[in-house]
Amino acid sequence: MIDKVDIDGVLECENYDGVVKISDSQGNVYVINKHEPSMQIWIASPISGSVRFSYDESSSTWISDKNDELFDFLRSEIRILFDIMI
Repeated sequence: MIDKVDIDGVLECENYDGVVKISDSQGNVYVINKHEPSMQIWIASPISGSVRFSYDESSSTWISDKNDELFDFLRSEIRILFDIMI
């Protein structure tokens, strides 16, 4: 997914030690972090603030406390924030 986002230098994408950071030239920064102690995925978004996702074994998906599915959430936010479809 990072390769699709980091096209033509539109965004700067970094992946280091379980943290993915996506930023643009306007100062927008989006951070996706695996939080091992809580077994969650944490997202810091300029749109939604801090959002945490837990794995739901019954549906085999990552779900936020607001019932957002992780990949749908990411697609929507990246489209809104960076105007990129993934």
